[in-house]
Amino acid sequence: GVLAAIALPQSQVTVEKARMSEAFTTLKSVKESEERYYLANGTYVADWEELDISLPGTILSSTIIKLPSGWRMYIDDHGYIYAVNKSNTNTLIFSYTHSASPDLRRCQAKQNNKVAHQVCKGLGGKDSTDSTGCIIGNCTVYTL
Repeated sequence: GVLAAIALPQSQVTVEKARMSEAFTTLKSVKESEERYYLANGTYVADWEELDISLPGTILSSTIIKLPSGWRMYIDDHGYIYAVNKSNTNTLIFSYTHSASPDLRRCQAKQNNKVAHQVCKGLGGKDSTDSTGCIIGNCTVYTL
């Protein structure tokens, strides 16, 4: 019982970090594609179909894609892309080079979810002490 109490939480962190890694990699590819599009057109795309990359998962709408891990990615025309896990306890947010917050990368973790905080810290996240704009409710924002 004691071993299970120790191993289960760590297992949850490992699984969530693996899922987040897929989102992180996809966000990075989308960011690079967005930068190429911006250099050619002077604006960011407002639709996944305009990107010059192949995306994993299922396109649910022009601005939402569901990754195989269950994470959902969102795209906006203000220079941000973000991904939210299916339990709505973690997010990853990337901004583009030419946006109002150039190259900002953040991980958000719901306040009372230890696994979410461990995942953000495991990605090298540093508590930014600024929780403004938290898209998953009451959370801590980590800069990556």
